[in-house]
Amino acid sequence: MSWRLNWYKADKENPITIIHEDEEFDSYDYCKVNGVQVLWSEATDDWIEMSEEERNNTNYFIKLHSDEDTETWEVTKEGVKLFIEKYRQRIIKILSESLKSDDEREWNYTSNELYTKQKLREFLANCVYDLKEFKDDNGNIENQFEVTSSWKYEYCIFNLIAIYKLFDFDNFKLVIKGG
Repeated sequence: MSWRLNWYKADKENPITIIHEDEEFDSYDYCKVNGVQVLWSEATDDWIEMSEEERNNTNYFIKLHSDEDTETWEVTKEGVKLFIEKYRQRIIKILSESLKSDDEREWNYTSNELYTKQKLREFLANCVYDLKEFKDDNGNIENQFEVTSSWKYEYCIFNLIAIYKLFDFDNFKLVIKGG
């Protein structure tokens, strides 16, 4: 099971609005992120594989809202650093498993040869970075922290590093919402 996480740049004073059931709402969106600017959208197992101690540590994450379908959290700079470390560990595991023989390797990891062919095909076909700026209807830059559109951990880590280094934690809240 993996989660889709959306990363938002939100208003510092009021990062979310809860929509009450007596109002018209989308059944998958009980909570709206204020000052919405989507920084990145990802599919990850790392969030659900974090320990309860890690997810409930306010040095990393502050729960803003949860319901049966989604959770919304503020992420601190240290929380982004924790995500980077989790991605790093995952990448080491992927590469280590690819080097093992067929008998030793866990079933869901490919051999080094297949892994390399997949990476080459992805790099050639999808290009793992995009230097164009994406602008919304008002001319604001969107997805400024999305360095790569690849879903592979080996590339997604660059998006996390960009957020860690460039996000303005003093003036905005970094909010993740997922389910």
